[in-house]
Amino acid sequence: IKLENLGADMTLYAKWISASATTYTASVAATTHGTVTVNPETAEAGDTVTVSVEADDGYELDTLTVTDSSSNEVTVTDDTFVMPSGNVTITATFKELPSYTISFDTNGGSTISPQTVKSGKTVTKPTDPTKSNYTFGGWYTDSGCTTAFDFSTTVTKNITLYAEWISAIAADMVYVPGMTITGATSATDSKVFIDGRTITISNLYVCD
Repeated sequence: IKLENLGADMTLYAKWISASATTYTASVAATTHGTVTVNPETAEAGDTVTVSVEADDGYELDTLTVTDSSSNEVTVTDDTFVMPSGNVTITATFKELPSYTISFDTNGGSTISPQTVKSGKTVTKPTDPTKSNYTFGGWYTDSGCTTAFDFSTTVTKNITLYAEWISAIAADMVYVPGMTITGATSATDSKVFIDGRTITISNLYVCD
């Protein structure tokens, strides 16, 4: 303490901390699939102790208990408890997160293998499937392909995703009545490839 420019008498009072104060220990029982730490590890009766829990990947906290030396359970509220007049033991158990299956219905396209995803995790976007004469249009949550799937969505259940296909033929063809065509890509009668494609046309009649 530094005193300067005192204009009047002053009395200072000493604060004393007992060197014989009793402290108790918070011990963490051995556990698997996660870690548990306490702060502080030693405390006086009545002090607040904080418990921090971190589950390993793919696991979550199942139970967390604090017991005193007589095996009586100490109340834990918002990951804290009040140190009783005695040592305590913190015990945590962890359980594996449930797994869900993500299936890919390619609607006639190349096969995409299903994925197994832990609850709360996200689906890995697979390589786009392929289908002759079609362009892949994305993954949808319904067979009618009206609701696109967001791959940042966390998984909480089994999911089937459906592939949308956009015809690569219909997008660049015109309709010509009475015409039959052949080419590198097959097409029904009365359709003509455009956009620089090479084709052979038969049975074409032009009438005035």
